[in-house]
Amino acid sequence: MPEILTTCQVEGSGPKATLALLLVLALVSCPTDALPSDANPSRPAAAYLSDRTPSLGPGMSGTAVAADPIPARPETDLAGVAARLTRHIGEFASRGSRVTGYPGATAAAQYLVRELESNGGGGQVYRHLFQVPVPIDEGAGMELDGHRLLLHCVWPNLVRTPTLPEGGIVGRLVYGGRAERFELDGQSLHNAISVLEYDCGMNWVNAFDLGAAAVIFLSPEEAWSSPSAAEEHLTRAHRQEGAQKFLATPADLPRFYAPRAASDLLRRRLAEGVPATARLWGRMTWRLAPAETVVAV
Repeated sequence: MPEILTTCQVEGSGPKATLALLLVLALVSCPTDALPSDANPSRPAAAYLSDRTPSLGPGMSGTAVAADPIPARPETDLAGVAARLTRHIGEFASRGSRVTGYPGATAAAQYLVRELESNGGGGQVYRHLFQVPVPIDEGAGMELDGHRLLLHCVWPNLVRTPTLPEGGIVGRLVYGGRAERFELDGQSLHNAISVLEYDCGMNWVNAFDLGAAAVIFLSPEEAWSSPSAAEEHLTRAHRQEGAQKFLATPADLPRFYAPRAASDLLRRRLAEGVPATARLWGRMTWRLAPAETVVAV
């Protein structure tokens, strides 16, 4: 196996880095040589060499020396690579948040090390431990009509977390769709809790401009109705959309995410058209957390 060097900070550095890492894991046991762009994978490599051996021109005498045949390298098992890639994605996706400081990050690091050690062809795996400040979600929720709903804190605005005062806040629930100006027109949001669709881009700032005390993002409802709807969910709830849910300034704008169960209940309650008041709480704290860089050679 050719020498492979891969570096991965366990907290993850974006979808491209994650995909590259997964491809390394999937391909690590399947080395192969590149063939010409017009190559037929079933044709021996020596045949391509003979095709490209210069012939002696007309009227020239002499004997062309044939090169030793190049042994064909084993073909890459694409089905096997796809299966391993699917397995790796499933393993990482099943561990919850993999942000540094959360249990999923530690579990992902341990899985990564096991895979590199078992498939590394005798190479060395090095682990560099260090500490980094990260925002830790200590819990968020809502009390509505006697129900306690689980929520999640959204990433801080620079260093300002969405932490609410001890005891939380009480406010009217106001549904604002995707927070377009025409959707919010005529609504009183002063000290209200604005309930918005997750794929509202940066429009959630409009709700705070109109006086909202906090914003709750609903999980995309179509994501759970059918396989085609799940595909639609991927186009609406993705990293770029998530990156629009926080600011690069330390603005005190509390934002929370409602997972499926909480979103379903909120939608049903708000669809009744009857005014609803809820108590909202949440706390996110900055802590020094262990982080890790894994390097396999």
